[in-house]
Amino acid sequence: MSSDHKNGQHGASIPAYMLVALILIVVTALEVGIFYLDVVGELLVIIMIGLSIMKFGLVVGYFMHLKFEAPLFTYFFLGGLLLAISISLAFLTLFTNFDIGEPNVAQIAPATPTPYPTPTVVMVPVESASNIVSEGVVDTLVGGEGIFVGKGCAGCHSIDGLDGAVGQVGPNLTNIGTVAGTRISGVNAREYIENSIMNPSDFIVDGFAPVMPELMGSFKEGEFKELVDYLESLE
Repeated sequence: MSSDHKNGQHGASIPAYMLVALILIVVTALEVGIFYLDVVGELLVIIMIGLSIMKFGLVVGYFMHLKFEAPLFTYFFLGGLLLAISISLAFLTLFTNFDIGEPNVAQIAPATPTPYPTPTVVMVPVESASNIVSEGVVDTLVGGEGIFVGKGCAGCHSIDGLDGAVGQVGPNLTNIGTVAGTRISGVNAREYIENSIMNPSDFIVDGFAPVMPELMGSFKEGEFKELVDYLESLE
């Protein structure tokens, strides 16, 4: 039994505790400093494990009073500690993963993102597309067809058989009434067409740039419905 037990005191003296605390501070500072040094991965692991064992032993021995208990408790503790260290080293060796920090992360290079395709085309301004009607090119267009051309949609999209609808910036809308119903599960063709006009940035078709302008503020009464009816009919 230790002298502390004989004197009725279970543990070390206050100066001893202060000395142990100072040692723990110094060891922790060493760990932080060594981590930032250019040390080989395997050596760094060994040093860190050694310093950790030292700190752990001081904490358990003094602040958890293991040093002042019967030797049997120390044997149990050391057995468990050695087992834990052995398992940790076994896993590190198995996976050969002793690297710490940036070299370890750099083992797997990030995949190079595929550049977003940018069509090489000339966009037709909305004003120019609107003038098509007044210039007599498609002056016979009415209803949804006229709105489609008049709002400048024909400058970015193409529709087979519709004069002036030869744009290549956006997807071909010749069969949009059928295709729209297959784009998003649970969304029918009309809902898809309506939402793609109201929120164009949320409905980008693969292979096309997100350049469609907001049109909702430009529609007169009934025009939005006429345009959707027309596009839905393109089967």
